[in-house]
Amino acid sequence: MILPPNSPRCDWKEPTMRVLITGAAGFVGQHLLRELLSNGHQPVAFDSHSASVPEGVQFHSGDLCNTDFITRVIAEARPDACVHLAAVSFVPDGNTNTVSVFNVNVLGTLRLLDAFRAGNKGAIILVVSTAHVYGVSGNTRPLPETAPLSPASFYAISKACADGLSLAYSRDYAMRVCTARPNNHIGPGQGARFVIPSFARQIKAASRSGQPVNVGNLDSIRDFADVRDVVRAYRLILERGDAGKAYNISSQNFLRVGDIADRFCAMAGRRIELKHDPALYRPTDTSPLLDTSRIETETGWRPLIPFDKTLRDIWESI
Repeated sequence: MILPPNSPRCDWKEPTMRVLITGAAGFVGQHLLRELLSNGHQPVAFDSHSASVPEGVQFHSGDLCNTDFITRVIAEARPDACVHLAAVSFVPDGNTNTVSVFNVNVLGTLRLLDAFRAGNKGAIILVVSTAHVYGVSGNTRPLPETAPLSPASFYAISKACADGLSLAYSRDYAMRVCTARPNNHIGPGQGARFVIPSFARQIKAASRSGQPVNVGNLDSIRDFADVRDVVRAYRLILERGDAGKAYNISSQNFLRVGDIADRFCAMAGRRIELKHDPALYRPTDTSPLLDTSRIETETGWRPLIPFDKTLRDIWESI
């Protein structure tokens, strides 16, 4: 479990927890529901959008920015823990809908923390941040969680604010809060706006139609983890992590985006023309190289799912 600051670490097995998941209807939330259930915990789902959930799982539909509603959900659900996934997570939205991004990512997090502080201060809370808080400098040495934050986009700035707020609540109010800073994660069920499922959908369609696939910049190099490995990391942080800490999550599997497109073309079994479209072009970037020794040492987490399986599962799910 997430221990209070300065508490001794113990090796007992964490008992069943009732875990409130905000953003439960989303890509990651759906995988986290299954991860928690398969490991003996009882998830409680919360989202602004309706969604199907496994039998026996409570679902609360409402607005994260509605303080009264959040307070009521916490009072009714009485969770032992919370994984806060709810966010505007598509990076370009930070430029096109900045007010909404900050309202959800920053003020939504603040309202959630305040509601737990007022009504359930002892709960374990994991706020999911992002590796984007470190910036995209292309560092050659792995960054530990103590590295300075240097967010380079409006989205990353919003997540850095939420990250800092969360750790401050742990420090200043003695709450059991920590943050996770995952690099890019992909897998079956991810929305088509994101680059990897977009490639898979377009290339599979092109294999039938014979039409070219329009692509942007293929030279970005990113770290991609399987979402199922990432939600396992979230569960292990709840069970074994320490309050007041951030945890880097990374597969250390850096790949050129264009090489992933080529792998999907190989799965299609025919030559697919990739046509560069200037309208889709974004500057070359690189995921930050993260030091994951903290989560590995404290929770035993390691990425387990081979990248080829991840891509094949995405391909077959479309």
